Amino acid sequence: MSMKTNITFASLVALMALSLQGCSTLSAGGQQVHVMPQNSNLIAGCTKLGRVSAEVTMLVASAAAENALREAAYEQYKADTVVPTNYDHGAVSVVAHGYAMRCD
Repeated sequence: MSMKTNITFASLVALMALSLQGCSTLSAGGQQVHVMPQNSNLIAGCTKLGRVSAEVTMLVASAAAENALREAAYEQYKADTVVPTNYDHGAVSVVAHGYAMRCD
């Protein structure tokens, strides 16, 4: 590798690390929201509160979209569970969709 390539690669790695650091933080409310698959028996007795969506940039991808969906479920409904239904991958962002639920 040339010196120029090493600097470019190091810059890319640093940029990715910074972007991932920003997406890993959940609020106290978001941390309380569990993510469950649609076919889970654990949501059978839950009350569906409403639909939620959350959008993040492509740099942070689907894991961040799931965390953003947890945040949205808590902020909009004070939900304790979110069930992702689909992820829309656009040119520069990912939008996660799902249902906010309460499973007291």
